[in-house]
Amino acid sequence: MVESAKDIILERFIKNNIPLSHIEGKKVLDMGSGSGRYSCALSLLGAGHVVAIDWGEIGLAQGRHLSDVYKLSNIEFKKHSFLNLPFADNTFDFVFCNGTVHHSEDMVKSISELHRVLKAGKNSWIYVYGSGGVFWSILREFNDLIKRIYISKEYAMKVLEIIGMPRERYIFIDHWYVPIFIHSSKDYFEEILFKTGFTSFRRCDMGRETDLDNLVIHGTDNDRRMWGDGDLRYLVKK
Repeated sequence: MVESAKDIILERFIKNNIPLSHIEGKKVLDMGSGSGRYSCALSLLGAGHVVAIDWGEIGLAQGRHLSDVYKLSNIEFKKHSFLNLPFADNTFDFVFCNGTVHHSEDMVKSISELHRVLKAGKNSWIYVYGSGGVFWSILREFNDLIKRIYISKEYAMKVLEIIGMPRERYIFIDHWYVPIFIHSSKDYFEEILFKTGFTSFRRCDMGRETDLDNLVIHGTDNDRRMWGDGDLRYLVKK
């Protein structure tokens, strides 16, 4: 789990010309740490100190366990909301925000808080869901359906297994069952970044072959009809 997360960060950073010096020896915030795998990966990639925040007790416990397994003493796990981060202005050298703020009650406020705690002149990695296309439209419909009828996750996983979906079928489950599911078009998300006050930002579209942003930008018209705006992964600078 941790090694895979480390490889994913490395691959995306290298392909998008993001130097590891952004995190090496630096104070890093993992904003929405989940299971803690990326927090540990950031530590293994040379971060000086990692603060990992999330709202879920289970994920925080998993993160603490992983950091113990890897004997990482420079990670601090905290339970807190994104909407009012418990840090002073200009605290962090780098903020890693990977697929989390689109699950918050107020994505714009969460990004504003990210901007506030990031040091001036420093960078952040932000990934949010795109919108449009067949893919996002169907996921939206399924998410709305699950809210109206109760189907257990275990049952849904079994059905996906029976019909031959790949081992990574948990990806579908995450989309279906998450209580808050915000989509952003490319233009809308870039408007948020501009209005928040970031001095520059660029879309990081080079990544894994299965990344939706890679398929949308470097694929065919059919890819764009299927995936809409794809994934939105950005390197932003305060």
